[in-house]
Amino acid sequence: MRPVYLDNNATTRVDPEVVQAMLPFFTEQFGNPSSSHDFGASAGAAVRKARLQVQTLIGAEFDDEITFTSGGTESDNAAILSALELTPERTEIVTSAVEHSAVLTLCAHLGKTRGIKVHRIPVDRHGRLDLDTYRAALTPRVAIVSIMWANNETGTIFPVVELAELAKDVGALFHTDAVQAVGKLAIDLKSTAIDMLSLSGHKLHGPKGVGALYVKRGVHFCPLIKGGSQEGNRRAGTQNTPGIVALGVAADLALKFMDDANTRVKALRDRLEKELLQRIPDAFVAGDLRARLPNTANIAFGHIEGEGILHFLNREGIACSSGSACASGSLEPSHVLVAMNIPDSAAHGAIRFSFSRNNGEEDVDRVLEVMPGIVKKLCDLSPSSPATMQPRPPFQAKENALRSCFAESRAINVTDILARLKSLSAAEEFFEVLGISYDPKVLNVSRLHIMKRMGQYLAEEDFAGLPDGVIAARARATLERAYEDFATSSPLTQRVFKVLKEHDPDKPATRDRAFVPFDSILRRFGTE
Repeated sequence: MRPVYLDNNATTRVDPEVVQAMLPFFTEQFGNPSSSHDFGASAGAAVRKARLQVQTLIGAEFDDEITFTSGGTESDNAAILSALELTPERTEIVTSAVEHSAVLTLCAHLGKTRGIKVHRIPVDRHGRLDLDTYRAALTPRVAIVSIMWANNETGTIFPVVELAELAKDVGALFHTDAVQAVGKLAIDLKSTAIDMLSLSGHKLHGPKGVGALYVKRGVHFCPLIKGGSQEGNRRAGTQNTPGIVALGVAADLALKFMDDANTRVKALRDRLEKELLQRIPDAFVAGDLRARLPNTANIAFGHIEGEGILHFLNREGIACSSGSACASGSLEPSHVLVAMNIPDSAAHGAIRFSFSRNNGEEDVDRVLEVMPGIVKKLCDLSPSSPATMQPRPPFQAKENALRSCFAESRAINVTDILARLKSLSAAEEFFEVLGISYDPKVLNVSRLHIMKRMGQYLAEEDFAGLPDGVIAARARATLERAYEDFATSSPLTQRVFKVLKEHDPDKPATRDRAFVPFDSILRRFGTE
């Protein structure tokens, strides 16, 4: 059984070319790069070359803006702590609610121990930053803004260039954790107002334990690690020459393969998403489909646990994750998906597939071969999932009626969806599916509510250029969201609970149970 590795946002395989480049610096060119003899001079020259290679990858203006570190976490910590140290009169930090733990954990610690006020800017249901809240948080009291370039779980890309300009208006420094973006997106720092940027070698086919912090020339910096004068007095300690050399070569290769990442690799990701959504009911993609890393797919599978999916995938030789590797072992849903208001029933079942240049079509084929069976098996075992993956026989006629309005779901048009729903009287149909007597007055009010809500949500979507399966899933999710909003904000919810209680008095009438019959209809939408 050929192993399939789709957890590249956690770490990547070190490129053989990178390994070959670093090996001599363990045995032959082992000198200390700070030493003045030939052994040291050889190592020092290699470090300078690597600095130029990283400078080129991120578009820095000067090579001395690159400081080598042990990785992303150290770089993040060094940037934030330096800003606070150098501007003690500024006692606030602005970050996002979906940052990596390297930033959020530090900010929480600073809040508790030093009284630093932390503004955690919320995101919308696509993982996009709330720009109005961000602008409101920017005041002369802010020492530093730390916003990631791209999210490690969903791949959503943040407009950091614009955010940095806004931070400059109040005199705050701007740092971005670009660990996931570097090597996948073209970056030209010299044309931006970004003051500091973090990157990590093991995310771009380099080794673990080496990274870099970009500090724009002219930005004052207080070193996190104090001691010798290495790295231009920004990071004390003997330089990790083999790791730094490896990072430099990895940077060169990242530039070489960047077009591949944004074409072939992206196509693999899109194919996996499209076919999984077509084959598996009650699944959708989490994240901003218009501004996303080309290699990342976060797919939420309803009513089952992500840990169970990972267990069975691992048994099949397939590696992926349920979120950040730094949160591995937690039974709670990802803080990123929680911040996006993904329902618990889906957030617990979210799986991140992250590709690299080492992946091919055969990897997608393998996942598509085993994934539907794994999800079905877990749904059959889960007490929180519907009793069957297929619609219940008593509801077959109603299901067919509703499905007819989505007969052309692979060529969805928002206006057409609304027209079809109105002509079908969809509200009446699902009232009957739920076993509730037809009430013209309630029907009219409810139908108006649902149509209005769905129109609002669909107006936020941009379906242009999206795969058919993604379009279908988004439309289905939009209809479901409109229904949930209606059910949770209307007195009718109590009537649904009453019907459920009369039907099966031994089971509690929960909101999840109230949605099961309608979910059985929605689950089929866009899958055939």
